[in-house]
Amino acid sequence: MEEKSIALYHRVMKRENFETAAKNLFDLLVSTQKKFPNKPRALYVDINGHRNTAGSFDNDMFELQKESCK
Repeated sequence: MEEKSIALYHRVMKRENFETAAKNLFDLLVSTQKKFPNKPRALYVDINGHRNTAGSFDNDMFELQKESCK
């Protein structure tokens, strides 16, 4: 039987910069690992604001998404 994944969710607010958002995500992952060691996880992130003039994500949030996928 396939083990179910734990869904993790974080909403990046306008006031959060890259460092704050990355720390919050890291803390979420560490906390989940302590509570549910080595269980499969799925991370979902919504980003509020953080858009450039072209409508794409700003550099901080582009970097956060790029580094989160590694």
